[in-house]
Amino acid sequence: MDKTIRDEKSIALTEKIFALKSVVGFNMLNNSDLFHIAGHAKCKYYQPGSTIFSQGQVLNMLYIVIQGSIESTTGESIPPVIGVLSLLFDKPLSETLVISREQGAVCLIIEKSHFYTLFYQYPALLRKLSEITQLR
Repeated sequence: MDKTIRDEKSIALTEKIFALKSVVGFNMLNNSDLFHIAGHAKCKYYQPGSTIFSQGQVLNMLYIVIQGSIESTTGESIPPVIGVLSLLFDKPLSETLVISREQGAVCLIIEKSHFYTLFYQYPALLRKLSEITQLR
């Protein structure tokens, strides 16, 4: 994907679908399910080195990293799906998260209302994402 992505108008629905196919958990869904999810996802570009979330923050959206990476301030790599535990349990983040300094990041963002619908329709996806995001 092109590193110049800046907003949701810059990425087509089909690109969102292909990007979701590469993310653990979402890769087990069929194309029509991914089409539905991608239709509700907004796209956002983050500059390299920027702080994306602060320690103690409770997220109100699901963030799916489709390009680049996010890490903790200690340099630990973060799974590509962020916000599951915040959305389910109002659990605050245990650490500050920043965009990798080598490159920016592009995230698909799903609002809280769509998050609940998503996991009602795809309970296996919730189980898988909960496994990979236990610490986040």
